[in-house]
Amino acid sequence: MRLPPPNSLVAFEATARHLSFKVAARELRVTPAALSRQIRILETDLGCRLFERLHRAIRLTPEGLRLQQAVASGLGSISACVASLRVSDRDNQVTVGSTFGFAMLWLLPRLQKFSLTRPDIDLRYVVSDSMLDTAQANVDVLIRYGNGAWSGYVAQKLFDDELIPVCSPDYQKRRSAMREAADLLHERLIHLENADPTWEDWTVWFNAQGLEAATLPRGQRVNSYIIALQAAVDGLGIALGWRRLVESHVRQGLLVPAIDAKVRSTGAYYQLLREGRITSPNIDSLCRWIGKEAAAR
Repeated sequence: MRLPPPNSLVAFEATARHLSFKVAARELRVTPAALSRQIRILETDLGCRLFERLHRAIRLTPEGLRLQQAVASGLGSISACVASLRVSDRDNQVTVGSTFGFAMLWLLPRLQKFSLTRPDIDLRYVVSDSMLDTAQANVDVLIRYGNGAWSGYVAQKLFDDELIPVCSPDYQKRRSAMREAADLLHERLIHLENADPTWEDWTVWFNAQGLEAATLPRGQRVNSYIIALQAAVDGLGIALGWRRLVESHVRQGLLVPAIDAKVRSTGAYYQLLREGRITSPNIDSLCRWIGKEAAAR
């Protein structure tokens, strides 16, 4: 069996996953120059180019894509096996990963019911607004928003969503002239500077309403969805609400739809399991339960 240098394969896998030499180098704790050198070693060994170098970006060549699928599968299987050996004495633990917003607004309020029915399962939570490496974080079940296509994962769709502008009841009373989408172009909007580029923003929402939003109104800017909603609750402006995430706030009267207008989200929420990961009855039980909760209206 003749394999390329192991270090070059690890460098390639990280670079292919992030499509960024800089981010991959930071993850592997090496310099970008050292990482690029490993990629060149691998390309020389294979006799083909793995990446196309573009202006301020890179992308996989067809040969690079084939190698990424093989390497991701191989390293994923090794990582899953090692993880299962490391936690063999904690078979009852199941780790769930998601964004902060999804965890606090949808997942955690519901998981109490699961814990009551399955007290034998110890739940562990890992939250991050960036895409988690489930192997490194030892995450069993990952929940993400997107189009359902994540390399190296098997995705089960949980639910679609709708985007609605929400504000506090007091803010709505003060701004009684709000009637239609165009009126919001003159309001204080709360803008989310999100680490996840798949989440829609105000520009997407206005465009879906048939409005040009080249220059959006000034307003609050935050990098956390939880803070964005709290700013809306405090009357600081109008936030873009994912209906399934803000329904509790609306039910409690903390937030109300600013106007009667909604936009269907382009993505959906998915439950992800890493390909080749060793599963267990406890993981399967949690996945089925989350699926049922997502289907309940």
